Amino acid sequence: MNATIDGKPVVPRTGYLVEFNALWYNALKFAEEISRTKGKDNAASEFEERARSLGNSFKEVFLNPAGYLYDYVNGYYKDPDVRPNMLFAVSLPYSPLERNQKKSVIDFVTKELFAPCGIRSLTPKSDKFRPHYTGTENEKKFAYFNGMSFPWLFGHYIEAYLNLFHMSGLSLADRIMVEMEGQMQNDCIGSISEFYDSHPPFIAHGGYSFAMSVGELLRAQRIIKKYNDELENGK
Repeated sequence: MNATIDGKPVVPRTGYLVEFNALWYNALKFAEEISRTKGKDNAASEFEERARSLGNSFKEVFLNPAGYLYDYVNGYYKDPDVRPNMLFAVSLPYSPLERNQKKSVIDFVTKELFAPCGIRSLTPKSDKFRPHYTGTENEKKFAYFNGMSFPWLFGHYIEAYLNLFHMSGLSLADRIMVEMEGQMQNDCIGSISEFYDSHPPFIAHGGYSFAMSVGELLRAQRIIKKYNDELENGK
């Protein structure tokens, strides 16, 4: 979200960012895991303690009474816009959230950000929401970060959904992949575009055969296959 209009950020996120802190928590837990594997128990204990402290702070700072995560917190200001950045707190291997908190985050993403061609960059409930990529260059730049649907985010959405619901989440994951396979017959024939409008007719925009879109959908397909293989093997 580094775009600017007239020298000002399109999305002025300052202070504590939700996805940065989710990534930092995951990194600390991964460092703990590596340290234990290497037999470095003192280092592992230190990483464990730092992760525990961060996890407690994460919930205190970002979790709001409605049940989703603030996008960023700067001093006394807590940004209430529902954005997909909070997905990382559920999709990553290590999460600072409890299961019921993860479910609440996923529920909000599903209700407010889910679109047939991707995950929206902003909830339609926001007055900043723009569902179509139209207008002047600045209007398009604003819409990009405030409403467009991004297929690459399906990778993290599917991963988060299956992390939470396991085998019972496969039907939704499969439906998403079928829908995106259908999109390969439109606009970018045989591949997936960078982003799409969030409202019908869901026109594709940006780079054709966009690497992030293709790569994350392929990664999601591998995740789904892993669960299907376990299901077939009775595990």
